[in-house]
Amino acid sequence: PDKLCFFDVSTTVLALAQIIDKKLTIYSHSLDNALLFADRSEVDFHLLGGQFYSKNRFYFGFSEAEVLSKMSFDF
Repeated sequence: PDKLCFFDVSTTVLALAQIIDKKLTIYSHSLDNALLFADRSEVDFHLLGGQFYSKNRFYFGFSEAEVLSKMSFDF
């Protein structure tokens, strides 16, 4: 089965995302990660919603934080 991953918002994580070549399921609240994975068929990408924070280009919502607290990520 695919590994379940959470990709946070950072330049380091974005650099890692650029070299991913494995089949993964990824959750993120990062607009940059969403744009990067938009055309990557090997990745099952889920963008978390909420209010958009333009300075750091991410979304945050309390309901999404609650969903994440119930998930168990591989990394």
